[in-house]
Amino acid sequence: MRPEGPLFLNPTRRVGGLGGGYEHPRVLTGRDKFAFTTGLPYGFAAPRGPQTREQNRTTMPQSLSRILVHLVFSTKYRERLLTPEIQDELHPYLAGTLDNIGCPSLQVGGVEDHVHLFFGLSRVRTIASVVETVKTSSSKWLKTKDPRLAGFHWQSGYGAFSVRASGADAVITYIRNQREHHRRATFEEEYRASLTRHGVAFDERYVWD
Repeated sequence: MRPEGPLFLNPTRRVGGLGGGYEHPRVLTGRDKFAFTTGLPYGFAAPRGPQTREQNRTTMPQSLSRILVHLVFSTKYRERLLTPEIQDELHPYLAGTLDNIGCPSLQVGGVEDHVHLFFGLSRVRTIASVVETVKTSSSKWLKTKDPRLAGFHWQSGYGAFSVRASGADAVITYIRNQREHHRRATFEEEYRASLTRHGVAFDERYVWD
């Protein structure tokens, strides 16, 4: 058996050649003492005893969330500037922007005068900051795609609605079928219906811009 108490390694090893001095004894404690007495590599962590549930809760904190958001906004004055060709590039661009800021995109779609974005909200972002990032980035990108979009702007406002997990598939299907839906209803009618369905009070004088 090895003696209890501190252990010393290389108590009088010369260093630095003929003009050098002597290394002070190295005291082995903690992990190195455990490794020396067991023959395991130095720096090997000694096994710990079982941790209590309270210890695990203290040492491994987690902040978890699952908030699904259906975001809607239109072009400035609802101008029909987003041609099908532009949409084919714009919708993947918007989805990529969401993914890049930690808001996984579930479905993006729309028609010529507005877009729908369905995504999981990052736990470190507000809806307002997501909207600002998405609008600013895509607006700058759109201005480079066509001379007719040089003065492009999104509307200032937006609508954001929470979606329960069990309703996610219905929202995805709804966004995918936007073109068919808008053969029967305008964006204004659709938007009013969404606000009413979600119990959002609004003033018509300030909704449209």
